[in-house]
Amino acid sequence: MNVLFFSALLIFIGYLGTIIAYLLNWRKVPEFDPSYTAEDYGITVIVPFRNEESCLQELLNTLEQQVYPAGKIEILLVDDHSEDLSVLQAQLFCEVHPGFKYLLSAGSGKKAAIRTGVKYAAHEFILTTDADCIIGPLWAKTFSVFFKESGADLVLGLVDITTDRKFCS
Repeated sequence: MNVLFFSALLIFIGYLGTIIAYLLNWRKVPEFDPSYTAEDYGITVIVPFRNEESCLQELLNTLEQQVYPAGKIEILLVDDHSEDLSVLQAQLFCEVHPGFKYLLSAGSGKKAAIRTGVKYAAHEFILTTDADCIIGPLWAKTFSVFFKESGADLVLGLVDITTDRKFCS
């Protein structure tokens, strides 16, 4: 019994130490304060979607409001074989808005849709977002500036979950 207790206690202390180390190191990471003075990269935004009729329009509206030079951003809406009106929403939006393109995924699933988008991307710098996300007007600009200033090969962003909006289903 004592061996089991002390083994569990040792594992718990190791786990707790690891969590504390992660927390302390996370606090050392400086917060990014973009200057927005860097030259803009050409950006391709890939949005894979499947049956997102209730959410897609709101994302399209926020993507249209991006503060980014018109010739330097393209948005690829990649349909993963939707069976609802999201296909029509995407196609109609693309007809009216230059810089937006509708594509049908070459395979099935989100990964295949992203691969299709990458295949047709006009720019080397690629951002992806889900169709049920809402993004701010400086989303693409912030990633572009961070990418340029940090020299990173990969940049990940966090999703901020809000409770004041209804959940898209």
